[in-house]
Amino acid sequence: MTGDGDRFEIERIVDKRYRNDRLEYLIKWRGYPDSQNTWEPSSNVEGEQESELLAEYEISHKQQQQKMLNSGPRSAINNFSPNKRRNEEVNNNNTMKKRPSGGISGLQPSNTSSGFDRGFEAEKVLGATDSAGELMLLVKWRHSDEADLVPARIVNAKCPALVIQFYEQHSFWTRLPKVNQMVDL
Repeated sequence: MTGDGDRFEIERIVDKRYRNDRLEYLIKWRGYPDSQNTWEPSSNVEGEQESELLAEYEISHKQQQQKMLNSGPRSAINNFSPNKRRNEEVNNNNTMKKRPSGGISGLQPSNTSSGFDRGFEAEKVLGATDSAGELMLLVKWRHSDEADLVPARIVNAKCPALVIQFYEQHSFWTRLPKVNQMVDL
């Protein structure tokens, strides 16, 4: 990215996304705080140094995705928590409590505030899990290292595009055999 005749130096690539069928990268600029990170079209990320940074990002991104797929939801929460105190808060926020009505089906997530309630803006859906029969999504909050498990129905209503993006990135398709190769039952 250039501005006022100066060339800004890329420190690292933080994330990537597709917007209007165009690949964009979230850039951390050297000498600037994270709040100054910007989404840049891939055409602005060219050159030898940028190619190395892109390769580093892709390797790191693949390792992170593999780690998320191989670990349970508790591990994913802990990976995005900045310290032990926050880990304890996340664990406490998502503990199961009995409903007064009782019974085995009386388990539900505790009624603690999610990032939405605290005024945070969702940045990305990191994972999904089942909690007492309810689909929960692990949501990372913009301008924060925090992530919370939030009921999917709430995330679907508040930021459907992020949910769609998550499922698009995590859907795996297999080819079905041709009709003439299928066995009739």
